[in-house]
Amino acid sequence: MVSRWRAARQPECRQAWASHLQSNAERSWIGRENVTLQALREKEQELITALGGDPSPQEQAIIADSVKNMLHIASLDHYLMQLKSIVRKGRPHPVLSTRTQFSAHLRDNLKALGLQRRVKAQSLQDILSQGDDEQ
Repeated sequence: MVSRWRAARQPECRQAWASHLQSNAERSWIGRENVTLQALREKEQELITALGGDPSPQEQAIIADSVKNMLHIASLDHYLMQLKSIVRKGRPHPVLSTRTQFSAHLRDNLKALGLQRRVKAQSLQDILSQGDDEQ
């Protein structure tokens, strides 16, 4: 018998495995995953727009890393808010230091990207097409 992991990796079984997951409506995590991925894509697009659009491949890598960091920070924040106290045995909860590390990494990524907002230079064609859209 082939394990689920191995079956999912074999080319002939991938499509069957994917359709099995999609057809199984009882798996509520699929819907949540799609919502999470959509939110991550929106955040990534927001950062790209703030940088003036059309980032370089290096900037795209930093943006992708920043979005993942934002997801981790948000999940750690959610976990910390669920706790009764962030102090355990007279010391801060260990997750707090992890959250601080993620925040520092995100800050470094944003510094590498540049914190100032850049406006994309518009061509005459873009300006004229915007005028047509408004009318």
